[in-house]
Amino acid sequence: MSAGSHTISSSSTVGSGVILQLNAGVNLTFATGTTLTVNGVFVSNGTSSQHVTFTGSGGAYWQGINANNSANSSLQYCDFYYARQPIVTTNCSNFVIGHCTFQNSDFYGTDAAAQYRI
Repeated sequence: MSAGSHTISSSSTVGSGVILQLNAGVNLTFATGTTLTVNGVFVSNGTSSQHVTFTGSGGAYWQGINANNSANSSLQYCDFYYARQPIVTTNCSNFVIGHCTFQNSDFYGTDAAAQYRI
């Protein structure tokens, strides 16, 4: 997904075998209560000067990201705001998270049920 603002109005799922790639400068705004479920590869790599942002609409809470069996995924220079539980990983090998911030969330950071590196 190219840089710019994008609105996620309902819960969405990325299927197995699909790569979700978010480029530097992407700003995703989620409707209240929505979840992004990723069953494929998740690559969201911002840069030190141009982060990828995940936030709730108008400061409302969204649920967060559920990554399932998402091997070889990477979140770099990402900012998470107003997520109930920003990132939950299940059975994700080599899921790398670095240089990310988590603010105004019910739970801070990640909940990992498999190997990951921060």
